[in-house]
Amino acid sequence: HTLCVKAIETKVFGDVMEGEVWRASGQSNMAFTLLKAQNAEDAIAAANYPEIRLFTVPQSIQINPSANLSGMPVWQRCTPEVVRSFSAVAYYFVRDLHLSRKVAIGVINASRGSTRAEAWTSAETLLKLPEFKEKMEQQRAKWTEKSWDLYVSAQKTAQLRTYVNTPSVLYNGMIAPLVPYAIKGVIWYQGEGNANKPEEYRNLFPALIADWRKQFGKGDFPFLYVQLASMKRAANASLDWALLREAQLQTLMVPATAMVSAVDLGEENDIHPKNKEDIGKRLALAARAIAYGEDVVYTGPLFKSAKFSRLEARIDFTGTGGGLVLKDATQLKGFTIAGADRKFYRANAEITGDQVVVTSPEVKMPQAVRYSFESWPEGNLYNKEGLSASPFRTDNWNLTINDAIKSTN
Repeated sequence: HTLCVKAIETKVFGDVMEGEVWRASGQSNMAFTLLKAQNAEDAIAAANYPEIRLFTVPQSIQINPSANLSGMPVWQRCTPEVVRSFSAVAYYFVRDLHLSRKVAIGVINASRGSTRAEAWTSAETLLKLPEFKEKMEQQRAKWTEKSWDLYVSAQKTAQLRTYVNTPSVLYNGMIAPLVPYAIKGVIWYQGEGNANKPEEYRNLFPALIADWRKQFGKGDFPFLYVQLASMKRAANASLDWALLREAQLQTLMVPATAMVSAVDLGEENDIHPKNKEDIGKRLALAARAIAYGEDVVYTGPLFKSAKFSRLEARIDFTGTGGGLVLKDATQLKGFTIAGADRKFYRANAEITGDQVVVTSPEVKMPQAVRYSFESWPEGNLYNKEGLSASPFRTDNWNLTINDAIKSTN
């Protein structure tokens, strides 16, 4: 279309598309460009989609909410030249959504590496969270004493990193200027930055979702997010990542959300797995189901309930799709089981219909089951649609580093 605006002067905008816009946000795995991704050359060469439009929000941190974006960002057609430096996850997501929906779609990429969720959350919301209220009040007092000019100059120096995760500064600089832009929904890939405080994330992440929905005035727009991929960590960090994934799983209680598991797509020694295409595809499936009401399987198996008897535990799931299957092996892996002594042992597990039956000769009266509940799990439970099961635990026992060590014995 051509858009003509007449007032004191006349402005004419050509090549205007009518369609929908999604926003992609998060930290480095969302910012990760297509050029660095798996099969990059072939993907870039094929990225000619004139009805897909891409927009990158310039990185900016601000003390107060800004009304305008920094720089002069523009919408760009999806071409090989443009897409190579665009978010790989966001590109694959919008590509698959465009091909399935047959409509013009734009995506706004507002992401930055090594960032915590509180930096993306408004001060208005953080002040309502007990764990952030005092810090926010101290921060405001400090800012009134500190020259804004000095703060701005620090952004141009090596000190910038110390300010990136100051609460609210990324919301102020990169999200607030977009309000009240009409968006269909959000895709989010973040969590590594908050893995050292997984308990805090249980409240912070749902608060961020509610915050953005309130600020954009769109009600419960779809919020689709990626559960952390696997990666080998030190013993004391292994449980942090498991608990952060658990916090992400629990966030499914928030209406109009969907989680796609990436636990099977990680790389042992790299926090940035290169297979972004499967993540984008899974997010697109979730969008088709949650945002557009299509009858598609969009999630892998999710823990529903457990029944314990004298010798076994029976686990029920949602998200089974066409049925539970194991992948690339002759037996299920990743299950551990414990009795009253709370010592976990590697378990035998078998698929029976839409259930998994878990046993161990070392545990006569089982009381808890865990699946892939570690940083670098070996689980291989999927549904027939090829979507991996989310890690879970049936217990709510307090965890220590030793729990992670016992689970590997």
